[in-house]
Amino acid sequence: MEKFQEVCIEDEKSSQQLTDYLPELSCNANSASWIDWFNHSGRKSEQMRDWSLQTILSRRESMEMVYPLHGVNSICGPFWNRTNSIKDVQDQAVRWFSPNTYIRELLNRESHLKEREERLRLMVDASPSFMWMLDQYGAPIYLNKYGLGFLGITLEEFIESGGWQAYVHPDDVELVTQALLYSIETRTRYQLEHRIKAVNGEYRWVLSSGNLAISDSGETYEFVGSSIDITERKGAEEALEGYAAKLKQSNQELEQFATIASHDLQEPLRKVRAFSEILASVVPSDYQEYAERLKSAGIRMQSLIDDLLMFSRINRKEKKFQQVDLNMVVQQVLEDLELMVRDVGVQIWVAPLAMIYADESQIRQLLQNLISNGLKYHTEERSPILHIEGEYINQGKFFKVVVKDNGIGLKPEYYKRIFEPFQRLHGVGKYPGTGMGLSICRKIVERHHGTITVESELGKGSKFSFTVPVGDNQ
Repeated sequence: MEKFQEVCIEDEKSSQQLTDYLPELSCNANSASWIDWFNHSGRKSEQMRDWSLQTILSRRESMEMVYPLHGVNSICGPFWNRTNSIKDVQDQAVRWFSPNTYIRELLNRESHLKEREERLRLMVDASPSFMWMLDQYGAPIYLNKYGLGFLGITLEEFIESGGWQAYVHPDDVELVTQALLYSIETRTRYQLEHRIKAVNGEYRWVLSSGNLAISDSGETYEFVGSSIDITERKGAEEALEGYAAKLKQSNQELEQFATIASHDLQEPLRKVRAFSEILASVVPSDYQEYAERLKSAGIRMQSLIDDLLMFSRINRKEKKFQQVDLNMVVQQVLEDLELMVRDVGVQIWVAPLAMIYADESQIRQLLQNLISNGLKYHTEERSPILHIEGEYINQGKFFKVVVKDNGIGLKPEYYKRIFEPFQRLHGVGKYPGTGMGLSICRKIVERHHGTITVESELGKGSKFSFTVPVGDNQ
């Protein structure tokens, strides 16, 4: 018996030594509930004889609790206590083992986490858009304050509803359901425009988007997203589409009118020109001036009809855009204007240009109009000079062509006006033309998604610049 007691005492000492290595406060109590040993406590066993776990013993069961404990430094700290009984062969509690974990840092972290959650909730509720959360199967978990107010429901009603389908427009339910399921199955981003019923019964357009929340182990556990009211944007888009359709129809009607009108005018105009020539050959010399005026008027009318037809047909996409060598186009235009160049006696300087992506025939017409203007509006006060040059702009996506002359120039207040149809700054007698040349240039450049501008000083010359795309980047 004495030997057995010695063994028990040794076992108890060994247990106490092992418990001293535990990284938390632990104690043992005897069957009478008195604590007879504490590790790391700084107290001797005789100082603990009035310490008791009687409450726990009276319940005869294990338990957990959080309580404050004063240490030897009089600092009170929260401890998490787990008390369990050590039983003998008759299943009777003979001792109690009670580990106690200091949880001040844990409680602080929990407090900070709750504060962060509260701040996040306030931020989400302050959002002027839907903020929602679904489980991994698509069932609703959360909807922010804005969303609840928009739908006119409580969070409980939203959760009990079973999902968005209860509030989505009937025509969009299948689309929304399939898009959500696809996103969940493929773990891809969900984004969709659909209609949803507001509290006033009106269906509003929203843009919904969301992502799956995936754990470190690769498991999905939540679907988080938002929905933005885009009703006004959709209305604006529909209105814009309507305006575009009307504009297209108007342009078609204008083109049809111009074609018919020009066709109807061609035959009587040919007769007028033919009769004016006959008249000029038979009238007395005193009336030759009038016959010539009639003939010139017919020629100008023919030019005007041709320009109107060209202007109305610019937006036709009969010819596809292709790579065009500007150097070749300028050379061809100068060959076409060879007689005019010789008559004016102009010096022309052409810098190396680029390959562009364009309608070649329209670019030729554009350059011909600008170059011929530079030749036509020269001054007798100095020898005419014409510069044609260019440079890449917008990271090489566009090429800017510049046609610069030293002619008569114009005032800044006419910079915009000269690009409008039928705008002339000079009389027909001095500078012939229909007033359509630069408006045709503007329309050609706009069809190529470019811009055209002018810089000028009266009496010193003008510089016309236009941009065209280098590649198919439109």
